[in-house]
Amino acid sequence: MDIEHGAALLVFLYALYGLVKLQNLYRRTKDLEFIILLSIILVVGLDAGIILYGGSSIKLFSRFQYVLALVPLLMFIICRHLAGARSQAVSASVMLRNAFQSYLGSASLDRLAEEQVTLSGEKKVLTVLHCNIKGFRFLSDKLGPQEFIHFLNTYLSDMSDIILQYKGTLGKYVGDEIWAFWGAPLSEENPISLASEASFALVKRLKQLRPVWEKKGLPRVEIQIGLNTGNVIVGNMGSNKRFDYSIVGYQARLAKVLGRLNKVYGTKILLPESMVESLKERFIFREVDWVATGKKKPVRVYELLDSMDGLSKYTKFFEVYTLALAAYRKREWLKAKSLFEEASTLHKGEGVCKVYMDRIKGYIHSPPTKDWDGVMRL
Repeated sequence: MDIEHGAALLVFLYALYGLVKLQNLYRRTKDLEFIILLSIILVVGLDAGIILYGGSSIKLFSRFQYVLALVPLLMFIICRHLAGARSQAVSASVMLRNAFQSYLGSASLDRLAEEQVTLSGEKKVLTVLHCNIKGFRFLSDKLGPQEFIHFLNTYLSDMSDIILQYKGTLGKYVGDEIWAFWGAPLSEENPISLASEASFALVKRLKQLRPVWEKKGLPRVEIQIGLNTGNVIVGNMGSNKRFDYSIVGYQARLAKVLGRLNKVYGTKILLPESMVESLKERFIFREVDWVATGKKKPVRVYELLDSMDGLSKYTKFFEVYTLALAAYRKREWLKAKSLFEEASTLHKGEGVCKVYMDRIKGYIHSPPTKDWDGVMRL
């Protein structure tokens, strides 16, 4: 290899090495002006290096001087492209974060840029939570405007903080109603478990707030929670002036129906059988009833009672309650009535047994038709 070709190879390798180093440096610093300055220094270095090689290399420089002069321009174009791409990515990330800052906790917001999120609408399997205050209308009529608004804001703030703590997405508020869901915009590994834990935490927080409110003369406040998992439509819904990231669909409505049913049975947290299987190793349940809404198929409804740590205190109650429910569905009214009466003494504040005893009282005097299937139709 002669001197001229050797010089050409060194110049090429030096230029290539310099371009790679400059691009990597830009990715770390994001300082465009600094990189352009370094690219000019790169050309000056190339110039000096070629001159040091002597006459034949100077001829090489003369031949390629226009190409070498393009190095700063090339670096400028590359850096501007990288800067533009980064600016667009940052802008999109900021817009997405701003769009969801009212719905998600800080930890979930930090994950938004890592997952592909759509606002336009999609159908997904989500776990839905609906929570409302029992007797809310009476409460709003009893309190003065300012006192009522202060109470409602305190309640909604505390409940919302808990939902966000358990990685839920806040849907919307409708008076005292809170809609929340798990699985959108971010996916979670255990959405059903998170929603169940959040439900217990909501009930626990209400117990802490209740004495404070009662000291202020407020009536006793109880909440009703309905859970459900199923296909819903989720996305930004509303007008061009105002919209919410929310959900619609039968499975969402079912969560609300179950929440409202707590008032009928004297329970706090109700959910369908379809959710029980994934939770049975961590939580304690008991079957409540078969319920049908409209023309939909009946849903076997369960009450979420406690964590597995409290199983021992329910053992005897479950034994009697299960026998009572079986006798009821066999139309053995007197046997079922006696068992429900016994079960009600084993579980403090038992409301479900009372519902069945009232039904049995009516069936004894007026038996149901032969096609009676034990389903409660709403």
